[in-house]
Amino acid sequence: MIPEMDPRHAILFEPVKIGPVTAPNRFYQTPHATGFGWQRPQSGAALRGVKAEGGEWSAQELSAYRIRERTPIRFEYDGWQIVTAPPPSSGGIALAQMLQMLEPWDLKSLTQTQRTHLVTEAMRRAFRDRTFYLGDPDFVKVPQRTLVSPEYAAGLRATIHPGKATPSDMLSGSQTPLEDEDTTHFSIIDAEGNRVAGTQTVNLLFGSGLIAPGTGVLLNNEMDDFALKSGTPNAFGVMGYEANAPQAGKRMLSSMTPTFMESKNRVAVLGSPGGSRIITMVLLGALGYADGLDAQSVAALPRYHHQWMPDALSTEGNALPADVVAALRAMGHTVNTPEDATDGRRSSDTWGNLQTVSWDKSGNLISTGSDPRNPVGSGKVAELKIAKGMPLDMSKLGESFDFIFNDGPKIGISIEDVTEGSGAKVLEVTEGSPAAKAGIAKNDIITAVDGAAIKDVTALQEKAETLEAGVTLTVKLNRDGKSKEVTVKIPKKVKKANI
Repeated sequence: MIPEMDPRHAILFEPVKIGPVTAPNRFYQTPHATGFGWQRPQSGAALRGVKAEGGEWSAQELSAYRIRERTPIRFEYDGWQIVTAPPPSSGGIALAQMLQMLEPWDLKSLTQTQRTHLVTEAMRRAFRDRTFYLGDPDFVKVPQRTLVSPEYAAGLRATIHPGKATPSDMLSGSQTPLEDEDTTHFSIIDAEGNRVAGTQTVNLLFGSGLIAPGTGVLLNNEMDDFALKSGTPNAFGVMGYEANAPQAGKRMLSSMTPTFMESKNRVAVLGSPGGSRIITMVLLGALGYADGLDAQSVAALPRYHHQWMPDALSTEGNALPADVVAALRAMGHTVNTPEDATDGRRSSDTWGNLQTVSWDKSGNLISTGSDPRNPVGSGKVAELKIAKGMPLDMSKLGESFDFIFNDGPKIGISIEDVTEGSGAKVLEVTEGSPAAKAGIAKNDIITAVDGAAIKDVTALQEKAETLEAGVTLTVKLNRDGKSKEVTVKIPKKVKKANI
């Protein structure tokens, strides 16, 4: 049964339509939601709801918010090109520092104790720099070029003792909190090699815990990611100083680390929720890919984490064997495992929800890895149907879908059901595509293909599945109430994906 939509929320969310079916419990944001309705009468509902709880919002401040597009961080590690998030995310700089510190060591040849020690020391140093240097580059001078340079990493590496832990020995910290399911991540590679690493968050569990009446929108509590009090840990135990102090119009530091990796024969996309531990989870995942692991093995890797303060190495349950834990403690590391906790203050037995996908370019194979720790999330490779020599993907994108060739050119139409009458309405036409060359245009309604009536999207899909590569189609259209016929030539050659 389709859930009923409160009319006051319909300005922001509507049920998703997939072909002729409206999907229950799934909603998409309307175009108006991108501005969150600040210029409409309903905008007052959000402002009133926040002010009723003691918040201080103004319509002027919210309408002035703009999304900033920033240049990603790029660096190399062991034959891989890495692309990751820039400030005000701290994850990219930290990942660049840690991997470049570790690159000269052949980690695969080391014992588990030696490897864990070196990785932990790299974590410690990256988080120390995170605390002092990172913030919103629109407001503070972040020495990014220095922090991500190989020369700076070499200097940090020189301070790592191969057999001893380096005491953080600065300020006391707080206990690592239990994991909250408050952040999500998805990793995608499509048939044309396009890729997405998307991490989004409301910060803590249910964000601020407030849905302003009349909006249907859960408000975040990202303010906790500011250094609200200099040198005092936040909910994730990480500290900050002046660089991440709150200021009007300033964006707070985050730990999100959506990342691309590309080598000669492989592409990988990865990321995870997990607060400050996102950074180290992505680090361990990147090291796993560098070791040659497949996507699912990367998602399942045991996890450990050090964030400079508190000066402790936290591990998942059974992440490290007892003899390795003992050896690390003998080197001076404070190791906190769930098994050791006696006072009720303990790290989670498991944490994170890493989602990753990889592409083996040599064999043109896609594989996925979904974190086995968490039932929320799954990995799937969409099999492209091959019907009489024509590879097609009927992938659905929101309320429309696109016919595409596997690893090659699109027919070039995105379609949806018409609201009145029969046919399939054209939402978009890809420039230079077979549809565009045939003269099909946006808002055309396809009513027949080769004489067969098309009453809806499903009928067009069924017709498409019977087609062969290299054929010529006669497509009947309704354009502005007038009937029109066009000829669509489907290419014979299927090209391979090329990033």
